[in-house]
Amino acid sequence: MSPPTETIATFSTAENDEENKQRYDQVEQWCRHEIAAGSDFLFDSIAFEATMKRTSRDLQFPLESLQSFFRNIYVQHIKSRSFQVKSQCNNYVEQYRKGSSILQLAQTANFSPYLMARVIVENVAIIPDDKKKFLTAAMRDPMHYLGRVDCVRDEFLDIEHQWATEEKERISSATAPTRLATEVNEAIDSDPLSGPRSDRAKHFVGIEFEVALEHMLRTRGIPFESETQLREKGTSKTPDVLLSCPIGVEVGSQWRIVNWIDSKALFGDVGTHQQSVLPQCDSYINRFGPGMILYFFGHAPISLLGDANGDLVIMGWELPKRFMWPTGSISDNS
Repeated sequence: MSPPTETIATFSTAENDEENKQRYDQVEQWCRHEIAAGSDFLFDSIAFEATMKRTSRDLQFPLESLQSFFRNIYVQHIKSRSFQVKSQCNNYVEQYRKGSSILQLAQTANFSPYLMARVIVENVAIIPDDKKKFLTAAMRDPMHYLGRVDCVRDEFLDIEHQWATEEKERISSATAPTRLATEVNEAIDSDPLSGPRSDRAKHFVGIEFEVALEHMLRTRGIPFESETQLREKGTSKTPDVLLSCPIGVEVGSQWRIVNWIDSKALFGDVGTHQQSVLPQCDSYINRFGPGMILYFFGHAPISLLGDANGDLVIMGWELPKRFMWPTGSISDNS
């Protein structure tokens, strides 16, 4: 994957470090402000895409990096809001009973529409013994699992009957789905950052970039064992690849040893790097020695990121084309 030129100029080198930090701060502040304000585009998938494209141009920040950076911060926001939303669950259910839609409740709470829908389903639908399995299935296909009145608890049947009457009059149909299924479906479709569609996209992007990493290594002639191969040998908690021999990578004016590489299909912001990625890397370093993290959507200025006391090389967008073999010979794939 070729890095956008503005990203190279912005964050991939130590030059103009203060300018880099200012640009990074500008993007981070925009993300945090829009999330804290509960901006309308957080509840409209189409508006979200349009806003990301416009802001990418305005801030001169790559679209993929901006979307990933925004998602990283949004995940932290949802984690911080989850306890409060759950503690006020009865209040949201009562508002739903009085006619507020699930999407309206999510906007009021500044919370994920998909996750708010899950809260309502847990309290309005008839849940079988295998609660987790049912909720997963219902949130993937609400019309099938929640579309009949007999899926709804008795205490909510009155509002379902009222809804059904109004819907039949509106669409002239005798088979209108339940209000619950309709609003859950609406919430899922409106949520740009959570839900089955988002989860599938993240899963396939992760696989795509693991394949991309292996392709980069093969084209550079660097031998390695993949995560799958390592697990087949009984090795647990492995990086994406373990190099068959260490290589040297240039970082500034120094050569740093790399024994393993782990790729991340995301933007390496400071919070994600410090709180999630570094602890994971520490376990790899303890087992395999120094290594590398490759952030496929770029990363914050290097001066803001921890490098595990010099044992972690941080790269953005792609692997370096120039490296050193254990013999001291240098390969240059520029």
